[in-house]
Amino acid sequence: MMQRLAISTWALVAAVAVGFAQAGEFEAAQLSGQVIDGETGEELTAVVVELLNDRDSLLAHTLTDADGDYALRIVPEASQLRFTYLGYTPVFAKTSQAPLTIRLEPDAIELGAVTVADASRGELAQTKLNDVDGVAIYAGRKTELILPDKLQANLATNNAREIYKGVAGLTVWESDAAGLQLSIGARGLNPNRTSNFNTRQNGFDISADALGYPESYYTPPAQSLQRVELVRGAASLQYGTQFGGLLNFKLKEGDANRKLAV
Repeated sequence: MMQRLAISTWALVAAVAVGFAQAGEFEAAQLSGQVIDGETGEELTAVVVELLNDRDSLLAHTLTDADGDYALRIVPEASQLRFTYLGYTPVFAKTSQAPLTIRLEPDAIELGAVTVADASRGELAQTKLNDVDGVAIYAGRKTELILPDKLQANLATNNAREIYKGVAGLTVWESDAAGLQLSIGARGLNPNRTSNFNTRQNGFDISADALGYPESYYTPPAQSLQRVELVRGAASLQYGTQFGGLLNFKLKEGDANRKLAV
């Protein structure tokens, strides 16, 4: 009985000794260090630390803690470490240089040149009329200038809601689905047949009756329009007695440099 107890005691001592030896080997196989900012010297948290071999294959990885510290267990085939962090230049280091204190430098990104140009009036889908346009003076007046070709709209349907959607205070009445009647009104006036607008094409009245329905003849197709001019308020009274204002359709012109064009 005493012999068996002695054997068990020696076995326990041997197991403890082996355990301490393995713990010592584990501590010796640990590769630790710290990662800091190369400019400010502050510790960097959540830096990705990767253990690689000679073929850049990933063997193990970890993240730095709140103090910028990291620890990795070395494997026999490991040869280098890679440190990556968003906004910083990656750094490679040999495992033989442990313990490692790594300084990551902020990654300088050189952006290409950006040119900011002032857009002219003609490049906008909707803007104001020039202060002086020919013999007309629009300075201080309530005007609108719409360029149909610049609009994000289906011009083929001649839909007034899409064309005049940017004009404040305008009422659009969709009375037909063919786009034959414009039917818009301003200042709360009846939009039926655009009866309260003095409607013109290239500066001339569309309707022969100045006080009737100026749109009763036809509405120019939106695809044929170069620009739409609206003048509202007191300035519009110089064009007629309609309270809504002036609505002038200016059609596209042909190419003066070509004898025949489609």
